[in-house]
Amino acid sequence: MDMSRGEPVLPVTFFAPSMEKLPHVKSNGDIIRLHRVLVKYHLHKSIFPYLLGLINIFTGEVYARFNKKFSSFSLFEGKSGKRFIPYQFSSSPYITDHDRKYITQLRTWLKNFEFQKGHDKYLTQFSGICHGKYCDLVCKILHICKVSEDETVVVLWDGTDTPPIPLETNHDIEAEQNASLQSEPFLPRDVLSTFPSIGSVVRVSIGKSLDDLLQQLQTTCQWVRFRKVKIQPILGFWQVVLLPNSTLCPLSMDDHFANFYQSAYETRISSSLLRMPYSCVPAPSPITQTDHQDAPLSSLREILTHAKVTYKYKCIVRVIAIDPRHAADFFSKSSRSPVYAIRMTLEDPTARIHANLFAEDGEKFFGGYPPTDELQAKVNKLLGVTEDSKELGVQRSVKDHLGDQKSNSLRGPLWVECCIKSYYLDKSNPWETRQYRIFGTRMGA
Repeated sequence: MDMSRGEPVLPVTFFAPSMEKLPHVKSNGDIIRLHRVLVKYHLHKSIFPYLLGLINIFTGEVYARFNKKFSSFSLFEGKSGKRFIPYQFSSSPYITDHDRKYITQLRTWLKNFEFQKGHDKYLTQFSGICHGKYCDLVCKILHICKVSEDETVVVLWDGTDTPPIPLETNHDIEAEQNASLQSEPFLPRDVLSTFPSIGSVVRVSIGKSLDDLLQQLQTTCQWVRFRKVKIQPILGFWQVVLLPNSTLCPLSMDDHFANFYQSAYETRISSSLLRMPYSCVPAPSPITQTDHQDAPLSSLREILTHAKVTYKYKCIVRVIAIDPRHAADFFSKSSRSPVYAIRMTLEDPTARIHANLFAEDGEKFFGGYPPTDELQAKVNKLLGVTEDSKELGVQRSVKDHLGDQKSNSLRGPLWVECCIKSYYLDKSNPWETRQYRIFGTRMGA
């Protein structure tokens, strides 16, 4: 676009022998000078029914083609630019006085120009995603990790929390979902330490066939816009799925949405209320209480990346799994008297961890040693298992056994407050043997 039209009306198709020779725009609003491109008019024919037959409607589209044999381009900084030296060009550019004058006019015009927002109806934040939804995303690249020769995983963040994924009551499927614990299981702690304290991360896997998209990801901490992508849960985590027509656009530092999302995060991180997971505001379930009501809240990502190997925290989490599964097996078999020995899988919008519940901490949590059925009822309440979901789970097991069509049985664990302390098993190797334990928390009836 230029000053003559207020919307993008001239698509340009580029042909080059390699990705490196195509134009790589650094920021929205940068200026491109095109020389000797072929402008063509493409006629579309549509047939519509009419009263006495069919009527032909012809519509047209103007577009330009860049041919590497005789065309050339030069890319200049946009409204923030001062110089007339291109940061990328296809052949040695000759910049005339007329070019300089026109670039200056474009930069002046861009300072007061607002890009049309007609396509933003598809724009979704992580907090608004849902299964199978097609959308656009504006997000920050936190990390790029090549996991194999054919796959690169990109970690994305926008400062909001993804909604919790309903979990299966069927424990076999649940075991598959919990195979990977943290939301960034392949990343070392020093990488996680560079991530923001709160806000979910969503992964996108880019295969070898999508190398053209990968070429546009120049660095981490860069804001980008994905267009025409699909969101779906994979192994218990939300992931971006790229489609054949998905596109990626790097955003400038002064992009409206990037600045708004970053500013919203900074406001959120400074507020104890806004730090809570979105889906538990204004308060977690009162089913648990802690001995440290005045302690500040920590996210699980903050716990994972804390500078001290041993520390105490208070957090708001969902208990998504308990091992052993049945309350009758909660006690250590190596002790003559009952001693709690339980492992809970905890989740918040930032990560998943295993936390142990041992001995006196378990006794405090469950209020002593209630009868097995009462203990199981408390556990089911934590896990979000209702009588309806248990009945559906039994039906499902029978149908699976008979080979009939499966029926879903979903549950929604409660958001609860608890205290966690980190410790290590081997003094000579503290970080590698670091574990977590629930303490100072009790569960009501």
